[in-house]
Amino acid sequence: MLIKDGTMTQQMNEVLYEQMQETDKLLNDDVLELIKGIKPIKPEFYYNRLIKKIFPQSDYAKTIGDNCDTTDVKIMKMRNKLIREAIRDNVSENSIKLNPKYTCKDVEDLLTRKDRSNFNRNKIFVISLALNLTYEQMLYLLVHCCGEREINFKDPYEIILAYCIKGHTNVCEHYNNLIQKYESSVENDVTDREDNADTSSLAQKFENVDTDEKLLSFLVSLPLNTKSMTATIEFKYIYDEIVKIIGDNNQTYLRDDLKTEIEEQGLFWNFDEIDFKYRKKLENAKLVSVESFIKELYQDDNFKKNAKKTFSYLRKQLPTSQDLTEILNSKKEVTKENIILLLFYRYCLSGEWADFIDDLDENKPLLKSVYDDFKLQCNFELSACGFSDLYLPNAFERFIVFCICSTNPIETFKKVISL
Repeated sequence: MLIKDGTMTQQMNEVLYEQMQETDKLLNDDVLELIKGIKPIKPEFYYNRLIKKIFPQSDYAKTIGDNCDTTDVKIMKMRNKLIREAIRDNVSENSIKLNPKYTCKDVEDLLTRKDRSNFNRNKIFVISLALNLTYEQMLYLLVHCCGEREINFKDPYEIILAYCIKGHTNVCEHYNNLIQKYESSVENDVTDREDNADTSSLAQKFENVDTDEKLLSFLVSLPLNTKSMTATIEFKYIYDEIVKIIGDNNQTYLRDDLKTEIEEQGLFWNFDEIDFKYRKKLENAKLVSVESFIKELYQDDNFKKNAKKTFSYLRKQLPTSQDLTEILNSKKEVTKENIILLLFYRYCLSGEWADFIDDLDENKPLLKSVYDDFKLQCNFELSACGFSDLYLPNAFERFIVFCICSTNPIETFKKVISL
């Protein structure tokens, strides 16, 4: 059954099926192959693949094939021709005002130029309007190109965009009209605001919005603070659970261990002096030892070639000590990687990992068993925060799953991330 959260669209089912295929392919490899093949996937890969799906009969789709991370000049010209045609069809002028803080003055330039390769939330929204994407396609790019959460249902402009794209008729024009109506309606607005409303409850209310009038009524009731706090609250909750496990006296390990000269980016947590529950007999678990892993890893020429770039990328996904302080003080946004990192530590330190290993069926593949169990630990919290499920092809998530397959997950994490 591929239906997700009641979303019964063909596009979403196709995305889910594709993700399942990609995951299953990785799960069929052994544990070491999982990490040897690790590399950050460029956002352009997903962008190019989506354009290929939108125009399946085009010369571009036939020429690019499965090589969606190509930078071949001829193929990119084919792609850009399709983009320009879509812009002319969907955007009345070559500019889009997303919100008071961001206006894209040259849509064609943003979507086609090679030196505009960075993807952020605003760019995904411009792409969605210019290419007339479906709602599911927009979420696909948000999750895969940016690693971002889905729509922020405290932000009126994101809600208007979601509403128009779901309607999928004259989307760009409809969006501009509704922005003007919304901005006019809030100038003299005295409606009581739901300042304590959480993002998930607002998302549920949005499901009942099916007319422009209901939308405008919904928008003027939104909290004045548009920042989504659901992920921050969840982060603090998991963090407090970890502190309880290790004891208040040891929580400085969670905050201040940034003393290595070679690595300024990334939070390293040293728990060597603490007697953890997961230190059990693991002889029969077929886990990867840290020492043998590192030795074998660097005998692989392909891996050595990309190792520096790969681990630099992984380190950048980690919060610094300052990041952690700002997140706990609600001054910095929480990323999906932040949540997964905390879930990984809780999983290992709480004894859940050790209990799972003790009960592991030796006749079942280790990697698939570990992935399935950790996914169960993650997906509820990730969904509550507005993030996508654990996704094994993602380099950071793949690395975390690999660590769980080792004889000492946290030690493996620290050693490998320091390479």
